Amino acid sequence: MVKEQLKTLMLWVIAVVVLLQTAQCHIVHTLWSERQKEISRKSNEANSVLTAKEVDDFMLLWPQYKDLNLKALPSKSLSVAGKQTIDWKTKIWFVYHRQDIERFFYVQQRLAELLRQIDIKRNAVAVIKQMNERQDELSSDMAQQYQRRLNAIQIDEKEIEIIMEREEALKQLFRLYPA
Repeated sequence: MVKEQLKTLMLWVIAVVVLLQTAQCHIVHTLWSERQKEISRKSNEANSVLTAKEVDDFMLLWPQYKDLNLKALPSKSLSVAGKQTIDWKTKIWFVYHRQDIERFFYVQQRLAELLRQIDIKRNAVAVIKQMNERQDELSSDMAQQYQRRLNAIQIDEKEIEIIMEREEALKQLFRLYPA
């Protein structure tokens, strides 16, 4: 009698465990699918110009990504279509944070490039101003050379505004957590 009750109890435990395991898999699969759809939607809406929300999200997530020492090897290109080599922990982290891996690294590379271009632009303006104060031919040639360099830099005004508002915080972020 006791053996029969124990056997019945064991069958019920096994049934409950199988049921819970199946439900858990379904929940995980559903969450994964839901987040993948959201990531796909964000990717489809993304273009080469950064938005303030993207920059803010990146500023929150970059320290976490660096602190966790996750493994994703970004492509060296600034193209949106660059592919990454990633491990499963990194993939889970990106899905959990509803981030597209390629876009995340595009934002990182684009921010670094925009900060560099802003510095180049700022330095060129300072040199031009300094050279225009002098009256010699060499200074005039140098001012013209820096003016051509300044004219060659093409940056979207909305991006400049977004970056300028957060410039010090971004520089600090990249100093503390280099790429």
